[in-house]
Amino acid sequence: MVIPGLKLIKKCAALVGVLGLCFLIGLSPVVQAQEASVHAYFLRDTIDIQSGNTFSNQLVIENKTDKVLNFDVLHQFAGAALLALPQTGTVEAYGKRVYPVKFLADKQLISKNIQNFAVQITASINSDMTWPVVSASFTTHLIDAQGLFLDVEQAEVYLDPHSTQVDLPIRVFNNSLIASVFRLEFYETPEGLNFVPSQDTITVAPDEQRLIRIKAVYTGKSRNNADFAVTIRAIDPLGKQLAVKKVRVMALSNSRNLVLNQQDIYFKNRPNTLVMNYVNGNNFNAVQLLGTGKYTLNNQEEVGYNLNFNYYPRRKSYLLNDTYAYYKGEQWGVHVGSIYGNLDYNVNGKGIKGSLFFPGNKRITLYGVDNNYTLASNETLNKRNGYTLATEYVDGIPDKENSRVVLLYNNDKSLNSDSYLASGKQKLFADERNSLIAEGGLSTQTIDQGNLKDNYAGFAVGSAYQFESPSLSLRSYHYYSSPYYAGLRRGLMQSDNSLALPLGARQSLNAQVNYSRSQARYVSEQWNEWAAQINRYTQQTIQLGYQTAMGNNWNMTLSPYYFKQDMSLNSGSVVDSSWTSSSYRIKTALNYNTSKHSIALSMDNGYTSENTSQRPPAPYFSTRVNASYRNNIWGVNAFYQHNPFYISDALANGTSRDYDVLSIGPNISFAALDNRLSVTASAMYYYYGYSKNQNYIGNAHARWNLKNDWAISTELYFGVNRFQNLRQYNPETGLNNLEPNIDYRDPSLYTTRQIKIGVEKKIGAQANGREKKLTLIYFEDLNNNGIQDKGEQLVSGILVKINGLAAITNDKGMVTFTAPTDKVYAPVIANMNGWNTSPLAPSEIGVTKDVKIMMPLVKTVRLSGELRTIKEAYTEAFGSLAGIRVYAKDAHGMVYKTMTNENGRFNLFLPETEYTVSIDDVALPLRVIDNEKSIVLHKGTDAHLTFESRDQRRKVEVKKF
Repeated sequence: MVIPGLKLIKKCAALVGVLGLCFLIGLSPVVQAQEASVHAYFLRDTIDIQSGNTFSNQLVIENKTDKVLNFDVLHQFAGAALLALPQTGTVEAYGKRVYPVKFLADKQLISKNIQNFAVQITASINSDMTWPVVSASFTTHLIDAQGLFLDVEQAEVYLDPHSTQVDLPIRVFNNSLIASVFRLEFYETPEGLNFVPSQDTITVAPDEQRLIRIKAVYTGKSRNNADFAVTIRAIDPLGKQLAVKKVRVMALSNSRNLVLNQQDIYFKNRPNTLVMNYVNGNNFNAVQLLGTGKYTLNNQEEVGYNLNFNYYPRRKSYLLNDTYAYYKGEQWGVHVGSIYGNLDYNVNGKGIKGSLFFPGNKRITLYGVDNNYTLASNETLNKRNGYTLATEYVDGIPDKENSRVVLLYNNDKSLNSDSYLASGKQKLFADERNSLIAEGGLSTQTIDQGNLKDNYAGFAVGSAYQFESPSLSLRSYHYYSSPYYAGLRRGLMQSDNSLALPLGARQSLNAQVNYSRSQARYVSEQWNEWAAQINRYTQQTIQLGYQTAMGNNWNMTLSPYYFKQDMSLNSGSVVDSSWTSSSYRIKTALNYNTSKHSIALSMDNGYTSENTSQRPPAPYFSTRVNASYRNNIWGVNAFYQHNPFYISDALANGTSRDYDVLSIGPNISFAALDNRLSVTASAMYYYYGYSKNQNYIGNAHARWNLKNDWAISTELYFGVNRFQNLRQYNPETGLNNLEPNIDYRDPSLYTTRQIKIGVEKKIGAQANGREKKLTLIYFEDLNNNGIQDKGEQLVSGILVKINGLAAITNDKGMVTFTAPTDKVYAPVIANMNGWNTSPLAPSEIGVTKDVKIMMPLVKTVRLSGELRTIKEAYTEAFGSLAGIRVYAKDAHGMVYKTMTNENGRFNLFLPETEYTVSIDDVALPLRVIDNEKSIVLHKGTDAHLTFESRDQRRKVEVKKF
């Protein structure tokens, strides 16, 4: 059948096809030309940031056409910016526009050590000509060091002889401004020794302390000789080590070998750990090679290294950073490779650090650092050009220094600047009740602008006074630095004054008057006039507090306070403005802690009578609630805030929108396959009422310990960010409060995923040397003459330690240590059954041959005590006081130590004499009042001490701009 006109239709179709092909061929170079006609990029592709500090960048948009370009900007971080990009704009023909963006590195914004910030730009000349979407991004690198601390109650734990199990409580403290997400990994673990974590993936909030209970289970064959040195590491989701702690797990017997790494003989523990990970994320994949190792050469010398190598197959590029090697001896040490340091100036790069150690905890350290922290890469990175030279002298241990002096020079070639800094701290005097510390610094910075050099001088001065008595505690801290001071606390005026009055053993009153003002200025105009969009923040507080302990497990705190804030904004072309708010608030904290359960509830409610930002208009009520529950298997955390708390919250909130923030999430974990396989999963939901945005985050982790020191691990992270409204703060027009410009059905649904699979292997060994036997025989010295007389019995069940290794006396009071020769050893006993070594017993024993020594014992006196906290204003309740070290030192320099339980209580069993008792608050946000108490113990009479401390955590989340 012939269809009329069929041939004509075929001819027309062929003609249309040919014309269409010609059109596409001709259009291709036009499209390419259009794409090349719009170019967008950030001036800095990588920025080092620190928690609590601001950071800035500049977006450059270039128009390479002969017409005026219109553009729209879309980015997911608009609501979090202090100084955000404009929503729309224009660029002149063949012109270029530069737009600054500024952020505060806080816990609301920064969630990863390495975080990407991306924008999408839609450009057009008119409604008929629109370019494809152009993207630009930059990456931040969080360089805060030692934000997380691990500690254990005892450096050695002992397997139960019957169950071959032992509980290992680990204290975790997060000393940074952002939450730490990590898992605990156990390295150098021999075959047969397994650890059962209470939860695998752990999230610790800023300034939070938590007690994590781990169970060690040994199923190996040589149970009587079990002796392992295990390394506990806190590892973040990217595989970076956040904290590390050593612990020794041992079986108890009356014989012990002191040869270094004796566990290598029986169980092949290794001093090196190598890990290879494959990581796949949204826009990248990588292969990671990580390594770490440490060798103890003898009691005074140590060498070690760290390796972090990344290869990116798609880009065919590699990156080597966070890699170093070190040696530390009794008199000197050297560190080569990646270097991070806080010298009242951020030292971050690669180079060499050398130290000389002197008696009395004195040291001198020299730094030579290239400011570029990348050790090797075949990519063109935005490097920090320049170098830093520094000298540091320290007398004392960290946070208990008698003096510190720093001399530093920094050359920054990218800014053409030179900085000179001299700073120091000196303890002027200290006695039983009073102490005074002074600090200060001088600096100068020079900017080379070609024919013109600008010099900016700065200075800082501060003092800290403390008075302590049984009935009164007073602290007064003052600090001022000029706006151009080159140190970390630039442009800061601060005055903190506090008074504490104990009301018996379980109650206390306190009062505080605090003032702080941040007004830093910078020598470079690299971020143009908008860089100081928020250039002054002031806070004043007047607070009264009451704290009481209710029973053995409950604590309650009530703190009414007055809170005043001022913030000045410099918005470029807009006339400067100043915002002020005044609030009357009360904070309530309730905590319940036992060995199995922990409940914490903290509420901060207030009435704001003045708020000149009008976001929202005053008066209004606001509330902040933190709640958590944890047990040994699962837990849940929640946070809710209604209406702004800080005046800077107005930058994210419009006059017509509710300010509500909600987050809640559970977690759970379990172990299987004879505890070799551990699995955990957690989820978190976030809601931001002022933007209607929502985040859903889930993660899971599994680890399988295999034979012969192998392990396999896998991690899964998935996040969904649902955007309904991305309002932006334009420095020219202010905050955009129009209806939502993005609907959640459009590209506002942004997902993040990351999968990591890793294989781990432990390798290496250490040699042993010549050995002799050291035999100790313990008896009760009834007449304190140091000699075993008739009727003085041998004592069994005494735990004896040498170099951290322990043995228990048999029914003949005997322990035997196999020890390397030509060394001196100091045996101590671990307060078992109320015994302690007599002062007449030898404190040090040299071993050149087999030796047997009688060791007299005396009954000890029980010293009990407790640590109580006096709550500071604007801080969460401190929570559990478990795991804090307590020291007792006698007149001969002998130090005895223990740890507090969940309620801050402790016990020591000591020989009768005089002691100085102190609390170790170095790594805590607690500062103990009257931290060196003297006490004389008498046989037959128990004694008790009470220590009080102040919570010194950060009182505001925004302090410097």
